[in-house]
Amino acid sequence: MFCDHVEELRRWEDSGAALLAYVGSRDSSA
Repeated sequence: MFCDHVEELRRWEDSGAALLAYVGSRDSSA
């Protein structure tokens, strides 16, 4: 059960990092 949560957290971390990078690149270019 705990392993499932770890995988979920990793997925959220990956998508969160991608989102931050996307927003960051948009802000720097604006």
